[in-house]
Amino acid sequence: MFACLRKLKDSKYESRSFLNDAKKELRVFDFVVEDTLSEIFELRQIVAQEGWDLNFLINGGRSLMMTAESESLDLFHVSKRLGYLPSGDVRGEGLKKSAKEIVARLMRLHCEIHKVAVAFDRNSYAMAEKAFAKALGALEESVYRSLTQSYRDKFLESERAKILWNGHITWLRDDAKSGCAEKKLRDAEERWKKFRKAVFWVEEDGGFDINNLLGDWGTVLDPYRQERMDEITFHELYEKTTFLKRLHRKYALAKTTFEKKRSKKNLQAVEEANARRLKYVRDWYDQEFQKAGERLEKLHALYPEVSVSIRENKIQETRSNLEKAYEAIEENYRCCVREQEDYWKEEEKREAEFRERGNKILSPEELESSLEQFDHGLKNFSEKLMELEGHILKLQKEATAEVENKILSDAESRLEIVFEDVKEMPCRIEEIEKTLRMAELPLLPTKKAFEKACSQYNSCAEMLEKVKPYCKESLAYVTSKERLLSLDEDLRRAYTECQKRFQGDSGLESEVRACREQLREQVKQFETQGLD
Repeated sequence: MFACLRKLKDSKYESRSFLNDAKKELRVFDFVVEDTLSEIFELRQIVAQEGWDLNFLINGGRSLMMTAESESLDLFHVSKRLGYLPSGDVRGEGLKKSAKEIVARLMRLHCEIHKVAVAFDRNSYAMAEKAFAKALGALEESVYRSLTQSYRDKFLESERAKILWNGHITWLRDDAKSGCAEKKLRDAEERWKKFRKAVFWVEEDGGFDINNLLGDWGTVLDPYRQERMDEITFHELYEKTTFLKRLHRKYALAKTTFEKKRSKKNLQAVEEANARRLKYVRDWYDQEFQKAGERLEKLHALYPEVSVSIRENKIQETRSNLEKAYEAIEENYRCCVREQEDYWKEEEKREAEFRERGNKILSPEELESSLEQFDHGLKNFSEKLMELEGHILKLQKEATAEVENKILSDAESRLEIVFEDVKEMPCRIEEIEKTLRMAELPLLPTKKAFEKACSQYNSCAEMLEKVKPYCKESLAYVTSKERLLSLDEDLRRAYTECQKRFQGDSGLESEVRACREQLREQVKQFETQGLD
């Protein structure tokens, strides 16, 4: 150890080049972590909110179909009820007509849902959604790798702390430092457990009961869905995009009204709606441009030698021929209509057969209740159907809207950058650690020698403690005890010299330690926020 300390006085160990490089890399890493996490959160808002309307439409269509086939309504088997009524009964014919109209509207609704889904799949939304899934996968992998390495590092620190601060060297004991190392290890372990549960659904005991999860999958996912929905809806970006969509829909509605009836009043309504929409869009882009400028200034401060040019992202044309896809959907719809007409004819026959020879088990009161329930169910079903039909009209405009595609195209481009930054996170952390190890390289031989001496001292002290009850009066034991005390004094003197040298004018050890603590805080922030 003293030989290592003498080498430290050489002028070649006074260089700060590696330490300066590490500090610069830390500043860059700090910016990248903050910028990347804020970007991916904001872009999640855009992509998730854009998909909500489509998912609402798809899930609404599925829910309506389940209601139509439910036992309470049973829309496709009206003969079970109407067969009790006489042929040509006014009430029965009215219910039958309503049922057929609703089924026709339901079929048309599913046709339009399919069209909207195809349009969304061919526009910028699909590209942005894929880019977000890719970036999120990279974030998941980076957090996993970072958590794994953090746990290993904290475990090693904890074991070192036990040797140095919890050993048999009384003057070196420090419960605070040992407890701090243990606390850091527990924190890393908690983050790792949270990651396992959030990503792999692994419980505290390490078990994974797939049967219980599948049996009540909705209950398991509901808290996460609600938490995600709250994060999105309470964000200021949600209000901005919602207001923008509302303005765009008002403009589309005014434009449609004007095309149906060309009048000065309707033309004025179109112009006013368009002016409000464009003003809000310009304000939106001005704010986004200002934010981009602020980020650019930070980047320029980190990389002053790199020249940066600003370019406007252009919408990539990724849509194929929608007309062909729509025609295929329409052809399938027409085929379904023909099949449904044949089905109604068969249903008429079943109704007549049931009227003549069927086993009629319902009493008049039960029949009246059943018919009232059916009539009420048809009216409720029609209202829900009307709500989704109105929702489709909105989405049909949005699927091909220039503003929507511009926002999503920009989001896709930003997500590509986020993906690259997230993917490089573990490499950035490893590079900073490597630079810090190079910076403290002159100190490592001394520190390693001291740790090794402490470990050997603890081993010797433990062996003497074991044999003390049997030979504490023997000459060999007394001699060994004296040598151990002498070693204790040498260690104290070496430690004092180390502290004096390390904390002297150069302060290399304290600066490296401060940089490493800063890095670990940044890594912890990345792991915690990335996991959330």
